[in-house]
Amino acid sequence: MSEEELSVLRAHFGDLLEKGWIRPSSSPYGAPVLFARKKNRELRLCIDYRKLNVQTVKNADPLPRIDDLLERLGGAKFFSKLDLKSKYHQLEIRQEDRYKTVFKTRYGHFEWLVMPFGLTNAPTTFQAAMTTEFQHMLDRFVLIYLDDILVYSRSLDEHVEHLRTVLERLGQAKYKANLDKCEFARQKLEYLGHYVTLQGIRPLADKIEAIRVWPEPTNTMDVRSFMGLAGYYQRFITGYSRSVAPMTRLRSPKVPFIFDDDARRSFQALKTAMLMAPVLSTYDPTLPTRVTTDVSGYGIGAVLEQHDGDDWHPVEYFSHKVPPINSLDDARKKELLAFVMALKRWRHFLLGRRRFTWVTDNNPLTYYKMHDKESGTKMKPSSTRHPQTDGQTERAQQTAQMMLRTLIRPDQKDWVDRLPDIEFAYNTSLHPAISVTPFELHHGGQKGRIFADLLLPRTAAIDASCSPASVRKYRELMAQARANMQKTQVRMHQQANRHRVPCPIRAGDLVWVSAEEFALEQDVSRKLLPKWFGPWPVRSAAGDEPDGPSFVINIPPHLTVHPVFHASKPQTYTPAKSDDFPGRRSQDPPSMDGHQEVDRVITDRKYGSKPRQYKVAFKACDPNDTRWISGTDLKASAPLIYAHYERQRLAQGTSRPAPPTRTVVPPSDRQLRPRR
Repeated sequence: MSEEELSVLRAHFGDLLEKGWIRPSSSPYGAPVLFARKKNRELRLCIDYRKLNVQTVKNADPLPRIDDLLERLGGAKFFSKLDLKSKYHQLEIRQEDRYKTVFKTRYGHFEWLVMPFGLTNAPTTFQAAMTTEFQHMLDRFVLIYLDDILVYSRSLDEHVEHLRTVLERLGQAKYKANLDKCEFARQKLEYLGHYVTLQGIRPLADKIEAIRVWPEPTNTMDVRSFMGLAGYYQRFITGYSRSVAPMTRLRSPKVPFIFDDDARRSFQALKTAMLMAPVLSTYDPTLPTRVTTDVSGYGIGAVLEQHDGDDWHPVEYFSHKVPPINSLDDARKKELLAFVMALKRWRHFLLGRRRFTWVTDNNPLTYYKMHDKESGTKMKPSSTRHPQTDGQTERAQQTAQMMLRTLIRPDQKDWVDRLPDIEFAYNTSLHPAISVTPFELHHGGQKGRIFADLLLPRTAAIDASCSPASVRKYRELMAQARANMQKTQVRMHQQANRHRVPCPIRAGDLVWVSAEEFALEQDVSRKLLPKWFGPWPVRSAAGDEPDGPSFVINIPPHLTVHPVFHASKPQTYTPAKSDDFPGRRSQDPPSMDGHQEVDRVITDRKYGSKPRQYKVAFKACDPNDTRWISGTDLKASAPLIYAHYERQRLAQGTSRPAPPTRTVVPPSDRQLRPRR
C-alpha cells in the first residue's frame, strides 16, 4: 500500500474501533480491502465481499421503483426529507453471523458488529427494516428508499403533525439522522434524482447539464452510458423511442460502430429534448384524465395528461418501438395497438376510473366507433371465468373439438397443427343457423371473390369497409342472418319442449347432488369418485316458484358448501328394492381435509399386553360405519371424548364385583372316563 492508502486505512480503522462497530477476530474467513477514488479525488476504503456474496442465500425482497414512489406525491404541497446517518451501520449483526464479515489488513483481522457496506443482502435487509418500522405510514404521508425518507402533506398543519409522528418513530427505533442533509417543510426539494415541486417533478439541473455537455460517442460503451442516463428520464421526453431509434442499433457489439448522420441527429435530438424537458404533474386520481396516442413508422407514442381546472398538464410520456413483426399496414390496427400498449403502461392509473378520455388524430378509428350503430348490432360485454355469458364461443369450441377428434393422431401431439384446417373448414361450411358460411357473412361476398381478394395483391382504400355500399351490403347480410337465426331458435325451442317435464323435486324429498359441486382439497381424482353424493332431504325451494329453479338442501355441516343448488344439480333419489343389494348404502362425500370427526366411543377391547383399542362412530357418516382405532389416535383426534369415556370405564371398573376364584382340582381327584 502507498503512504496515502496507509494513512486512510489507519484513520478509518481508528474511527470504527472507537465507535465500537468492529472488533478483532480469529475467524477463518477474511475479505481483502481495497481503495477507490471519490469524485473529490479522496480515497474511499472498500471491502471485497465477492466470495462471501457468492455463497450467500439471496434476499428476494425487491427495492421500490423510483417512479412508483414519485407517483404517490399527487396533491402534496409541503415536503420534508430525512437522511439517515451511516445507514447500514445502524443495524446490528447477529452474534452467530459476525464471524462471516471478517476482513483482513496488515493491522490484523476484524469482524463487524454492525451491518457493513458491500454485502449482497445489505440493501434489501435495510429496506425491509425501514418498511417494517413505518408500515402504517407508507404511501399515506411517507416514502422510503433505503435511507432517504420523504414526508409529504397537503397542508402545513398536517405536515407538522406528520413530521412529528415520523421523528417520534425514528427516536423509538433509535435511528439517527444526518441533520446537515435533512430539509424540513419545503415546497421544492431534491429527491431520488428529481426536483419535487408544487407543480410536479422535473430532472435535476446537473443531470441536464451533464447531457448537454456530453461528448459525441466514439464506441459502444459511450452509447450505452449516454442512453442509460437519457433513458432514466425518458418519461420527460416526447417520442423517446423515435428519437433514439438510430442509436439503438449501436449498442450491440455485433454491429460495426459507425456513428453516421442519422445517429448524430438522434444524439442531438435527445440533447435538445432533455434541455426542453417539461415539468411533469404528479398523478391525482380526482382530476379529469385523458390519454393521447400517436403512431408513426418508427413506433408508437402516448402521453397521459390531467386537467387542473385551468389547462391540461402532462403526467408522463410513453413511447415504444414496434418490432417489424408487429408493423401493421392497417392504420386502424396501428392505432388500436398504440391504445392497448398505453393502457398496459398506465394500468395502475386507469384501472378503476369511471371515465377517462382517449384522444387520437387518426380518422379511420371512427369506423370502430360507428360500426355497431351502422350495422345495427349491440355489443354485450362478458365476464371472465363465466362461460355462460359467451355461449357462441363455447359452442364453436365444442364444434372444433369434435372436428379435431377425427383428424389428430392417436398420441394427440399434432392438434395445434390441425387448427388452421379446422378454422378453414368451419368458416367455409354452411352454418345451419344463419344459412350462409361464416366467411360470407364476415366479408360480405361469395367465397370465390373473397379468396381472390385475400390472395391477389391489390391497392384498396383504407375506408373501403366503411363505404356506404359495404355498410348497406353488411346490413342486408345481418338482417338475413337474424331472420334465419330466429327461425332456427323457434325450431330448436319446439324440439326441446318435446322432452321437457316439470321439475319433480319438492320440499322433503331425498335427492342426490352432483359431485362436481363439492370442492375437494385432498389429493383424490374426481374421475374415480361417485358422480352423485347423498341422499339428503330438500329443505325448501329458493325463490317464489315452488318447483325451482333452485333448492335449499340439508347438506351435512362438515361440508363447507353453499346449501342452495340449481335444479339441474340434484336428482330424485329412488330407494333400492329389498332384493337389490340388501344393506348397501351410498358413499359419503369426503371431508374437506380428508379426516372424519369422531362422534362417540361404542366399546373398547384389549388383548394381552397390546394397547387398548376403541370402537368409534363418526359424525355425518352412517351409524353402522364403525372403526377400531388405538388410544393414541383417539386421544389425538378427540381428547374430550377419550377423557369422558376413560372416566366412565374406570368408574365402572371400580364398582364391578371381583370375579370368583377358580378352584383347581388335581388330576388324581378327577373322575376319568374309561377309554373305549
